[in-house]
Amino acid sequence: LVSYCSGKATMQCGENEKYDSCGSKECDKKCKYDGVEEEDDEEPNVPCLVRVCHQDCVCEEGFYRNKDDKCVSAEDCELDNMDFIYPGTRN
Repeated sequence: LVSYCSGKATMQCGENEKYDSCGSKECDKKCKYDGVEEEDDEEPNVPCLVRVCHQDCVCEEGFYRNKDDKCVSAEDCELDNMDFIYPGTRN
């Protein structure tokens, strides 16, 4: 028995996230914890600079990915005693 699906599958994104046909969670702005960055400052995140296309849910504008992989507001980063880090840059 062979079955076929028609139409496009829709990716379900979490709160404060949006679907991006050419995005990656790795390139989201992230919260930083206790002064220890989650990314290596020495080497920029090349896929983010080149914009390698992967279908993914990314944080909406103005939100940051936290250690629980959720997109939170700047206030929530600060409330959790966090700072901000940006892919491919130094603070």
